[in-house]
Amino acid sequence: MLGYQHVVQVSLVQNLDLDGIDIDWEYPSDDAQANDFVLLFQEVRDALDRFGDLLQTPYHFLLTVASPASPAVCQNWQLSEMDQYIDFWNFMIYNYSGSWSSVFTHQANLSPSGNGSTPFDTETGISYYIAQGIASNKIVLGIPIYGRLFEQTGGLDQSFQGIGQGTWASGIYDYKVLPLLGAIEAYNKKIGTSYSWDASKKEIISYDNPMITIQKGE
Repeated sequence: MLGYQHVVQVSLVQNLDLDGIDIDWEYPSDDAQANDFVLLFQEVRDALDRFGDLLQTPYHFLLTVASPASPAVCQNWQLSEMDQYIDFWNFMIYNYSGSWSSVFTHQANLSPSGNGSTPFDTETGISYYIAQGIASNKIVLGIPIYGRLFEQTGGLDQSFQGIGQGTWASGIYDYKVLPLLGAIEAYNKKIGTSYSWDASKKEIISYDNPMITIQKGE
């Protein structure tokens, strides 16, 4: 065993009145780390169960994982082995694009497409996990409550220069301020995405509006 009890103190669950632990390792990159990942969940699950027995409570403390939507990122993960210890898979279905991108593409599109899609999409990721034996009712979609801005761009799949000041970090705007003054909001049901476009400033902000949120929940 790996002795991860030195890393994870399950007593924090009681001290902070938590209902469980979410593990976010971005990301195990080879087979050895993927194997360690399974052992980590096994040890934390055992520790949580022992803690519940100590408290003499019937409550099942949750163990969840922050998981990528891209199959390319988790191809070496032992998903079925991990799943026996995991209550929910918290899908990080956002940040598909950003300042690191070469052109503007959507940051959280639901479906794959041509124009304006990214190498990533949510449906492909979900299908991959289900094919590996993960039950769909254990998959939780983590949607963005912010937008990413792209400056000086001609539109979808076009280059950009700059990402703007942002609300609390460069290029990132809280949903409550969107769409920005002067921008027009667009909704693409086919690929499940929305964004705002300011033609005078040549600015696009990719974010999820209420219609997209509903669509992703259906």
